[in-house]
Amino acid sequence: MAVTREPEFGTVRMREGYDLDEVDDFVDVVIDALEGTSDAVTPEQIERYEFRVVRMKTSYVMEDVDRWLDAAAAELRQADRARGPQRAGESAQPVATPAHAGSG
Repeated sequence: MAVTREPEFGTVRMREGYDLDEVDDFVDVVIDALEGTSDAVTPEQIERYEFRVVRMKTSYVMEDVDRWLDAAAAELRQADRARGPQRAGESAQPVATPAHAGSG
């Protein structure tokens, strides 16, 4: 089953969550990769990416974001295998140095 290209994450306030803008920006990059319009991120980069955790302001539920990113990384990895060595030999520019912790 394909990962939704319009994810909707739950939000929280008054407890820890991921920064809304940071998640939205990274999800846009991941969606471009899933749609094949960009090689800006690899499955490994998705799995290692770490978002800023915020408190006391509206933020995304961390588990929702992590679950979607895990599924997106798996789909991108599967697409890479289907494409063969072409993409594997290409070097993607990292979108960010931190990495998604990936809880599950």
